[in-house]
Amino acid sequence: MTCIHHALFATTTNVPTESSFYHRNVEPFLQNRDSERWHIFARHALAIAGFSPLTAQFLKLCIDEHTRFCDPRLRITLDQKRTFDNPLLVGAGWDKTGSAAYGLYTLGFAGEETGTVVPLPQPGNQKPRQEVKDGVCLNSLGFNSPGMLAVQQNVYRAQNLGIPLGINIGKNKETSLENAVNDYVAVLRCLYLYATYIAINVSSPNTVGLRDLQQTKFLADILQALNDTMRELGILLPLFVKISPDLTFQQLDEVIDTVLLQHAAGIIAANTTTNELLKAAYGWQGKSGGISGNDPTYKRMVLTIVDYIFSKTKGQLQVIGVGGISTADDAWNMITHGASLVQVVTGIRNIGPSIAGKINRGLMKQLDKEGIDNIINAVGIHASRN
Repeated sequence: MTCIHHALFATTTNVPTESSFYHRNVEPFLQNRDSERWHIFARHALAIAGFSPLTAQFLKLCIDEHTRFCDPRLRITLDQKRTFDNPLLVGAGWDKTGSAAYGLYTLGFAGEETGTVVPLPQPGNQKPRQEVKDGVCLNSLGFNSPGMLAVQQNVYRAQNLGIPLGINIGKNKETSLENAVNDYVAVLRCLYLYATYIAINVSSPNTVGLRDLQQTKFLADILQALNDTMRELGILLPLFVKISPDLTFQQLDEVIDTVLLQHAAGIIAANTTTNELLKAAYGWQGKSGGISGNDPTYKRMVLTIVDYIFSKTKGQLQVIGVGGISTADDAWNMITHGASLVQVVTGIRNIGPSIAGKINRGLMKQLDKEGIDNIINAVGIHASRN
């Protein structure tokens, strides 16, 4: 097959099982509820609970061992200026407004990737547009966003607290592909002061034509314009391109070459997949949107891409891995195949607020088991080039 997801399509799911209040009560309750509505409720609750250090103490009652886990062996440094106290971030799409960053940090994540943020407010696609089944999510949200100015009001607080914040940027639905570069530059100009890094979303399947921006002729222009803008502003932020898992190897090679030529920091692998065989396995055949979450086939797709990028570039590009991260084993596999950072999205719903602590403690056990002194030294040790 020409696509990266050439593995056999499995219908078996692998949702972690454990006896906890969340899995006995909350997760079953959510199964029959509007997924997007309860996601928004959770985000608002975290924003409120994280309003101050005092209210954030209540969040610690919900997390693993009731304390935010930290250990210097988990510290990850992107460059001399940007350090994460562990390799675990909340991926784009979970907090599109930037309002829950402090609450998520209190739960144990090193930070979050806010967005996708677009210049002007837009409602996104028609509802219902998000379904979850057996730990797997189908979403067709379509860059629903309050717009960059509203997000700006939220993210300054995270920046003042020193919480690492990736800003995931995109274009408005009505903006043509030829003019898309202007939207990406506009969001960068508005939010660069608050960003630890910039993620360029050219791979969501839920905005018509957006994935065409992964083509060299568009992607090179976007990266060049963002680099030019940063030089004008006197800043230097790492740029990451978020890609589709549905690229062919030839298309992926073209993206890698473009990212290297434009001196971007790396690639975020990967966004949701639109593969119809996988949709059919969950009864979603013919529905719009992309699949993510705890599906074995999707996880293999993403892991293959992470390994391929790391191996092909010999570690020259940094990789942020996202897709199906629910357990410490998932995160360890992603890191050892080449990801410097890993992101969780659907896993928060699957596991609950204890997920960050469980994963970070599990990563420490893996380091001890392998005799590795720091998580950075585990990056890529199982990649195919080795």
